[in-house]
Amino acid sequence: MDDPICQKTKPSSRAARAIQGCDWHFSHNDHPSVWGHSLVWRMVHTFTQAFPFAFRR
Repeated sequence: MDDPICQKTKPSSRAARAIQGCDWHFSHNDHPSVWGHSLVWRMVHTFTQAFPFAFRR
């Protein structure tokens, strides 16, 4: 499983146009919490290929 965060520059309250689905998420790489979309991927791997099986937002 992989859980990257697509970080956004401004929260919806300060943005010119609100981005749906954004929220504060804990980031193990960058900061304690960042504003953006958090996606969770489940992948199916073979010896030579990887395929996305399911994802959640």
